[in-house]
Amino acid sequence: MPSDVATPLEGFWSAWGTADFEQMSFGFWQAVPGAVFQRTALDAWLLHQAERAGAIVYRGCQVIAGYWNGRTWSVKFRSGDLCETMDACFVVEAAGALGRSPVQPSTARYFFDNLICLSATTSCLTRIASFAAIEACSSGWWYMADIGTKDLTISFFTDADLWPAKMRNALFCDALQQTIYIRQLMGASSIACKVKPVGCRTSIRNLIWRDCWLAIGDAARTIDPLSGGGVARAIMDGVNAADAISIALTRSDFGPLRAFAVQRANSFFDNLEVQREYYSRESRWQVSEFWRRRTEPFSGPDESRIRMAQTKVSA
Repeated sequence: MPSDVATPLEGFWSAWGTADFEQMSFGFWQAVPGAVFQRTALDAWLLHQAERAGAIVYRGCQVIAGYWNGRTWSVKFRSGDLCETMDACFVVEAAGALGRSPVQPSTARYFFDNLICLSATTSCLTRIASFAAIEACSSGWWYMADIGTKDLTISFFTDADLWPAKMRNALFCDALQQTIYIRQLMGASSIACKVKPVGCRTSIRNLIWRDCWLAIGDAARTIDPLSGGGVARAIMDGVNAADAISIALTRSDFGPLRAFAVQRANSFFDNLEVQREYYSRESRWQVSEFWRRRTEPFSGPDESRIRMAQTKVSA
C-alpha cells in the first residue's frame, strides 16, 4: 500500500497487566509487523482499486431503502437532492455498524457492552519514532499512535454509562493526567480537551444473510477495538463473501453463503471468550466496574442473552 495510506510501526509500547511499560517490535497481540492506516486515505485508495478492477463507484450517495421482489432488488439511493433507483441481483451491506439497515429494516443488533471511545487531538511539538502505545488504567484503557504527522490523536476507551456526557471533557483531561506512560510519550505536546465520542460497542446483527442479501464487516458484527483486527476482518469478509456470492449467482448454490454466515456468527461468540481472556490479564483493578464487567464469568441475564443471540443468529 502507498505510504500515505499505511505507515509502518517501528515499535509498540504496552502497559497491560503490569506497571512496567514494555516495548515490542510487533503489534499488540499479533506476532506480525504493525501499521497505522489513515482511514480517509485507505477508503479512497480502496475505491480507486475497485474502479481499476471495473467496478462503478457512486460517490456521495446514501442508500435509503431496498425492496426484494423475490427475484431482484430495487435499491433506492439519494445523491444530493436527487433520488434514483437501480436494480440489483445481490446486495452486500458493508456500511458499518448502523443501528438500522435500510434494506433489512426488521433486523436488529445484540449488544454485549457499553464501550465508547473518547478521543482528542494534540499538537505534537516533539517528534518520536513511529510507534503506537496502549496503557490500561482503572476505568478503561488508552491508545495513541505517533506516525510523524503534525497532530496525533489520543483515544480513551471506557463505558459510556460510567462517564456522563456533560463531564467528559473535564474527566478526559483529568484521567489523562493520571496516566504514566501516555503523558511521557506525548512529550512537549499540548492537548485541546474537546473530546469526540464514538460508540464502539461489541455487537452482532441478528441476521447476517438472507436470500440475496449479506452483511459483512462491522455491518455484521463489531469486535472490541482491543483486538486491533477490524480492517483485516472487513477485508477477509469481502474476499470470502465474493467467492460465496459468485457460487450462488452462477450455480444457484447458496450453501457457501449459509456456511459463511454461520461461521461469522460462531467466530463472534468465540471472540467474546478471547476478549474476556485478554481483559483478565489486567488484574490491578479488580474492583473497578469497567474491569469487573469484562472479567467475571457470564451469568444470569448476560448468559441467557448470549445463548439467545447464538441461537437466533446461527439460525
